[in-house]
Amino acid sequence: MITARLLRAARALLDWQQGDLAKAANVSLSAVKDFENGSEKTRFSTQKALQGACETHGVEFPVSGGVRLLDEIAEILRFTGPDFMQKWNEDIFLACRASREKILTSSIDEGLWTRQSLVQQANQKFLAWMEQTQTTVRSLVPEGHDNFNLPRKSYRVVPA
Repeated sequence: MITARLLRAARALLDWQQGDLAKAANVSLSAVKDFENGSEKTRFSTQKALQGACETHGVEFPVSGGVRLLDEIAEILRFTGPDFMQKWNEDIFLACRASREKILTSSIDEGLWTRQSLVQQANQKFLAWMEQTQTTVRSLVPEGHDNFNLPRKSYRVVPA
């Protein structure tokens, strides 16, 4: 859960006054002031609403600490090893906190997702999560690719 210091930093990134945050979180201005002044009486639901309002407007509170704007995140991740699918899932589950998210990915060989039993289990977990959260996945695959793990409409074929 967030701290008063992180919440003030999030407001600064959004260029919000306390009143702007109160309105976005649907809480009272005094609730925002109390939390930011270190009140230990702030309800969990209020803290969650404050954090949620910031996240809805593009601020992320990474597990590693700190605060950042979502549009500042641009990275390419490569997961390898026998537990690559589990690592991939964990990253996606952390990044996609809301329903109806869109995931863009590319894959050289989707057959890797279904060959090993550990990977099969992780893949089944991911597919169930996709359905539950109504998440959409779009994937680039090389020409000649013939192993489709998701519905065919999820793929775009590119020249090899």
